[in-house]
Amino acid sequence: MGYEARPGVYFNAMAVPEQSREIEAWVCWLDVMGTASVMTRSLAVGANSVMKLHRAVMEQQAASEQSIEFFPAVDGVYILTPDAGAMVDLLKAVLLRLAYEFLGQAENRFRFIPRGGLAHGTVARGDDYRIGYEASIPNDYTAAVVLGPALTDAYESERQAPPFGVYVHPTARQREVPSNRSSLSRALLRWWPANDDDQAQEVATAVHSELGEFFEWAGLRATELGYRPEAIAKHRAMARQYFGGV
Repeated sequence: MGYEARPGVYFNAMAVPEQSREIEAWVCWLDVMGTASVMTRSLAVGANSVMKLHRAVMEQQAASEQSIEFFPAVDGVYILTPDAGAMVDLLKAVLLRLAYEFLGQAENRFRFIPRGGLAHGTVARGDDYRIGYEASIPNDYTAAVVLGPALTDAYESERQAPPFGVYVHPTARQREVPSNRSSLSRALLRWWPANDDDQAQEVATAVHSELGEFFEWAGLRATELGYRPEAIAKHRAMARQYFGGV
């Protein structure tokens, strides 16, 4: 052997107490559509979109009295809570907040569209796993770590969500929830029914209309925007189905 061996990278997950090793939670991955394409055209425009998403989430985090955890990651955020009602209330508030932002921006080139995926299952928080290290690890580092199959399910489900919508993964749909949270038993979570904001229905109607205009605008600039025509057609159809009936 032509080199001197060095100590391995130590971590032992089995050193973590079993009750802390895995928890069951509702998990949502919420992000901004098309961030990569926007960033290649303008970092400032892309940053505005992403940071407005994070700000909308932070505002609701500050206002909420529920047990909810947030793990920001580049252009999106993982949201974790053991409470189905807390998750639904938060998503309705955040998406409505971003709907107002969408409608308030007159220029399509500065508009952005959120969407998300919602799942339920096992997760592990980095803070709970710190004991698996022999040496001391900075709290602020491990506190930013979260992993588990529910995160994968939520992340992959986002691709099936319509613009301004949330796709509910089968792991979440199969859970028993209170009757007033029956929206979780369907594939798409809509944010305007039973919303605390009495304008939510009207806002949803306006977003539906403005999305049609946005996709028309994007279709005329598909090459410039890096937005494939077939993707534009797909997203327009998904939005029409999601908002149909508002």
